[in-house]
Amino acid sequence: MKYESIQRCRGRYPVQLMCRCLRVSTSGFYGWARRPKSPRKLDNERLLGRIREHHTASDGVIGVPRMHEELTDEGETASNNRIARLMTRDGLQGIPQRK
Repeated sequence: MKYESIQRCRGRYPVQLMCRCLRVSTSGFYGWARRPKSPRKLDNERLLGRIREHHTASDGVIGVPRMHEELTDEGETASNNRIARLMTRDGLQGIPQRK
């Protein structure tokens, strides 16, 4: 999380200053920046794309339980908790429907 903050503000502040303020080593930051994305992160990005598609198609109504059901029907293997975490980080939430 700290490294991502440094990456975001890289154009405005010197990297060395931000690393010192956040108490991380500059070599650690540059190592993180050069490292390729992990398979899990790539899969989360792909899954988040599918979640966004379903959420947009449902006009923002669909929540985690129905999202999990839709994705499972498509053959995705992701738990409710993983889908909830991805949706929360992206600011997506369902709208409760009256019965």
